[in-house]
Amino acid sequence: MDGDFVVTRIAKKPPCRSVLGAIRGRCKSMPDIEPLCLPAVERLEHLHPDVVHRSVEDPLRVQYVEMLVRLWKITYMRPLLVRLAKCDTIAQMIGTLQVDIDGLGRGLGCGDDEEEMTKWRDEWKNSRAQQFSFLERLTSRKLICQFSFFSALDSLQASTHAPLCRTLPLHFYASSMAISTVYVLLKPGSLDTDGYAYGKICSAAQRGKYDVERFSSGRWAETGEFSSHLSAAQVDPRRVSEDEALSGIGTYVGSALCIARVPRGRPKVWDYGMVVGYSWKEDEKSGILQVTFEDKTCEIPYGREELQDLAIETYALRPCIMRSVADVMPTEMRSIHNMVHDHFNGIGQSARRNSTIILRKLKMNQVDEAQLVPVFNIENTRVEYLPIEHILNFVSYFQGKRRAPQGASVPTALFTEPVGPPTAESTPLQSGSNDTAILQQLYDSDDDLVPIDSTQEEA
Repeated sequence: MDGDFVVTRIAKKPPCRSVLGAIRGRCKSMPDIEPLCLPAVERLEHLHPDVVHRSVEDPLRVQYVEMLVRLWKITYMRPLLVRLAKCDTIAQMIGTLQVDIDGLGRGLGCGDDEEEMTKWRDEWKNSRAQQFSFLERLTSRKLICQFSFFSALDSLQASTHAPLCRTLPLHFYASSMAISTVYVLLKPGSLDTDGYAYGKICSAAQRGKYDVERFSSGRWAETGEFSSHLSAAQVDPRRVSEDEALSGIGTYVGSALCIARVPRGRPKVWDYGMVVGYSWKEDEKSGILQVTFEDKTCEIPYGREELQDLAIETYALRPCIMRSVADVMPTEMRSIHNMVHDHFNGIGQSARRNSTIILRKLKMNQVDEAQLVPVFNIENTRVEYLPIEHILNFVSYFQGKRRAPQGASVPTALFTEPVGPPTAESTPLQSGSNDTAILQQLYDSDDDLVPIDSTQEEA
């Protein structure tokens, strides 16, 4: 089809432009979500010419179609009261989609259009206000109809509970609309995740406990719904803003990343490190990640398009280490990591422990398995340095239950050394590596933190 393509993931395989037009029609029929959804529709329409002539397998076109299908599902016609109950969830899904469209736009080379890229953020709060305004009017109209029905019963209950038929629906309306949503960042395990996760609270505490829903953002953007009853002591001190929760920045604490940075005297490159902390600037709606690399801890501006959360074995194999971002673009970086992960773990092919063969197949740099790399011990909130060989053997032979060759060590736990920074006594030196410098680091000293100005990093 000239100038368009069919969307095979939607029934009857309609053309892309027809899907976008249908989504616009759905928005018109649901005015409460229209202010939030239409900007996303317009941005996908804006990007359409940049993807229409790409091949079906092109990663950027695949991302575009995935986002289009997500928006199609979000705008599925739901009853008013369902939309009322899920208004925050719907807004969260659209906000996460918009952040992903930001990354797609940059991947397509549209990042220079700064006004187009930031317009939705500038209008977000106003769009949420319009959403609540429309919900209030629509709900009031529905309640008036309910009131008319119940008023016919007033004469029968005048001497007992005459106000009851009026107050019940109005009480439901008040409880649904008047309570402001609270967002919190909770510790690992609180919301069925192995890392930090944002939660959302939409109701007052009952008997000292809140009903907390997991907020799908950051590392957990693609997870399903989950909720838990948590005590006020667990929740009250950990409140954050809606913008921070939407960004997902706190979920990356403790995670293994491939992230772009600029060492002194070098172009922007991909490097591997553990996120040990973050900070959020509410007035600027932006954040900073504190990332520990092999030799230092750096502050790096947070941007989801230039990082990837990795499984520990993929992090240890580090196929893109010190590769230029201009040479390996973000979409390519993710594809390389996915292929390395699948090859090592035997997904769609035979599993292979040999790092040399895995990396050589992708024409990527080899790794020295004796090298020590930082790993975040989330149970003790400490960084420990482990040999790459130890990590790969643990995942392949112990977790993967694969037969180890004769003479190979099979660790039964990832962290086997005492918790704390490596020392000459607890961590043996490996020849041919930079372990000596690592052992001399003062992990609890503020002197280890490199200023945010990445151009000042030492090579």
